[in-house]
Amino acid sequence: MNAKEYFFSKAPYIIINLIIYLLILVLGGIVKMPSIIMFIIFLIWFFPLITYMIIEFFVKKKFYDEI
Repeated sequence: MNAKEYFFSKAPYIIINLIIYLLILVLGGIVKMPSIIMFIIFLIWFFPLITYMIIEFFVKKKFYDEI
């Protein structure tokens, strides 16, 4: 398993998260939410998501390398 295959398999999950985040941005723009709040939401939303995906990749890679 390489990184390209792994992230390609996670593409629907990433796309769904991006669409939901973009909807939140649009709604935030409509209600005149400050940009810093939108950036903080981005960090809170995507930092754990990306961290989880990287950790899961290395765990799965280790598992498949041992087989």
